[in-house]
Amino acid sequence: MEPVPDSARPPAIILGSEIEPLGVFPVVAHVSMFAGFGWMLSHVPSFRVVFDDFGAELPTPTRIVMSVNHMFESAGLPLWTLAVGVAAMDFGVCWVLRRKHLLQAANNWMWLVAAGVIPASLIVQQCLMLPFLILVHSMS
Repeated sequence: MEPVPDSARPPAIILGSEIEPLGVFPVVAHVSMFAGFGWMLSHVPSFRVVFDDFGAELPTPTRIVMSVNHMFESAGLPLWTLAVGVAAMDFGVCWVLRRKHLLQAANNWMWLVAAGVIPASLIVQQCLMLPFLILVHSMS
């Protein structure tokens, strides 16, 4: 593998004795993305109380989200720890890739994770809203 000329390298800052590429935006974007995902997952238990008051059978996607929540609760963990675990894995993989100087792979990893977490957040949100939409539709 040929060395990359200095003119083709991204801007860098010196941290200790190592040179790290600037990556403030991806880190801030991922922290806020996982914080939003964790915040949303932390509200799943409160939806259970509302759904129990409905007394109606929940749609399958909503039951799946509630089952995952129950699985985490039975293990003694709140569901938002899922977001913390995925975020830790995300930053761990990115850190390893950067340490091996695979900067393009690290950049691709950051985009890949965002392409997975954002749709996952939207799917969970829609699963929680589906019973409300069914209720409103049945009332009209």
